[in-house]
Amino acid sequence: MSNHMNGAHYQGWATPDDLFDALVRRFGEFDLDVSASAWSAKVPLYFDEQADGLAQPWHGRCFLNPPFKQMARWLGKALEECHLRGVETIAIGKSATDAAWWHDLAAQGEVYMLRGRPQFDAPPGEVNLQRNAYPIVVIRLAPDVLPGFYLWRWKDMAV
Repeated sequence: MSNHMNGAHYQGWATPDDLFDALVRRFGEFDLDVSASAWSAKVPLYFDEQADGLAQPWHGRCFLNPPFKQMARWLGKALEECHLRGVETIAIGKSATDAAWWHDLAAQGEVYMLRGRPQFDAPPGEVNLQRNAYPIVVIRLAPDVLPGFYLWRWKDMAV
C-alpha cells in the first residue's frame, strides 16, 4: 500500500458512498478497485499507486475512479482488459465531449449521463471547500456492452 499523494496514478478524491451504492445496485458487486488508495478504496481488493493498476492484469467486474487527467490511459487499459480477459469495467469520469479520449474510448461503451453532480470526498485531513465543477458520467466497458448514451437518475438508486 502506498502513502504517496503526488504520483501520476494517485486518486486524490474518493467516490461518494451514495454514488458507489447506486453503482452496486445497478451493475452488481465489484471484484476489484483498480485505481485507489487505502483511504479511498471501495472494494476490499484494490490496486493502489504502488501496485499500479495500469501495470496489473484485471479480473471480474472492476471499479475505476481514475485521475480525470488520465482518462485516456485508464479507459485504454479497461478496453484492453475487456478484449484480453473479458473484464467488465465501470468507470467514473468527467463528461468531456470535446476530448479525443471521449470520442476514441468512451463511445465504445455504455455512457450513463448522471442527473445531478456527485460531490467527491476529500482526502483525510483536508477540508472539501470545492464543489464538483464537472458533469460526471459512468462508462461501462464489457464484452456484452451496448454502446450508446443513457440518462441515469442515480440518486433514485442510492441507499
